[in-house]
Amino acid sequence: MGWSTVNNIPANIDTMLLLTDGSVMAHVLASSNWYRLIPDKSGSYTNGNWVQTASMLNDSNLTATMNGPTYGPVFFDSAVLQDGTVLVMGGEYNVNYTSTSPAVDALEVQLYDPVTDKWTILPTPTGWTVIGDGASTVLADGRVLFGNAGNSQMVIFDPLTQAYFFTSAKNDASFEETLTLLPNGDVVTAQCSNGTSSELYTPSTDTWLQMGSTGVTLPQSCPGFVAEIGPAILLPNGNVFAIGATGNTAIYTPGAAGVAGTWANGPTLVDSSNNTLFPMDAPAVLMTNGQVLLTASPTN
Repeated sequence: MGWSTVNNIPANIDTMLLLTDGSVMAHVLASSNWYRLIPDKSGSYTNGNWVQTASMLNDSNLTATMNGPTYGPVFFDSAVLQDGTVLVMGGEYNVNYTSTSPAVDALEVQLYDPVTDKWTILPTPTGWTVIGDGASTVLADGRVLFGNAGNSQMVIFDPLTQAYFFTSAKNDASFEETLTLLPNGDVVTAQCSNGTSSELYTPSTDTWLQMGSTGVTLPQSCPGFVAEIGPAILLPNGNVFAIGATGNTAIYTPGAAGVAGTWANGPTLVDSSNNTLFPMDAPAVLMTNGQVLLTASPTN
């Protein structure tokens, strides 16, 4: 897509989501504003048009300590659901975001319907005081697994009933982790708080399994903050390419459902001069040719 050929797209986009109708939603950093790129009749995004959607709603339950009632999250969970709606949860920051802004770990859940162009404020999980930048993934049955940034609690959100179900205990907080859905329905994650530890969640038995070491260290320590990691991409062969913020990578080969798989070292990420690259909290995507496109920083 040539950015110079599309109209109305603002600066400071932090999140983009491909919707089930082929349009693309884009969120403006630290704001309640979203835009959609509507392709033309032939399916061309280059010749498509950006239109502003309805803004996320103010919520009186979003406290002043979280910079509420305006909801403009930064570093948040999002999911495109099977019915085409979009779920947005939490936010490590809200509205105010600079290099010195304190994290607020917003407690908020909103749902967007692209057909009606409306947002709805949903209840938050009972007893939770934060969501923040916890990890999330859409499960095989269309429900959404996501975590509490402040502790090890995890819930499953059912879009049909809009109810939450607490899972069994996770070993650590999901803050900054990446949850990846496997072909067998399980979910794998490399822990950010425990060096080379990893976990496997089996929805059918509601079981969190402590697994073996990832081999190389994937999380990068951040003094005064939770360790950061990169994304983890499901490959066409069913394995997971886990990208570390350290520049290390690992390959996870799943076992049967509910059974621990195996980890192997992947390539170290380096530039053309053999300097290590650091994909801290960075994006990645699986391309149609089966390769992974990612970004990384030259410094840690």
